[in-house]
Amino acid sequence: FFLYIRDPDGHRIEIYCSDYQTVDPDLEPIRWSLKDPQRQTLWGALAPKSWFEEGSLFTGVTPKEAV
Repeated sequence: FFLYIRDPDGHRIEIYCSDYQTVDPDLEPIRWSLKDPQRQTLWGALAPKSWFEEGSLFTGVTPKEAV
């Protein structure tokens, strides 16, 4: 389950009930490929463009180009 809402300042907030728990610090992180359709959502639907194109600005932080 996940839900995205906007706070009064327009920041996106994610409320998420995890589907797995990591308790082993030696466990390797999962690396997702942008081309992997399972990465988008559990149901295989395309991720909204806003997930990639929108973000919150932080005071005193200069944005960098994506790698």
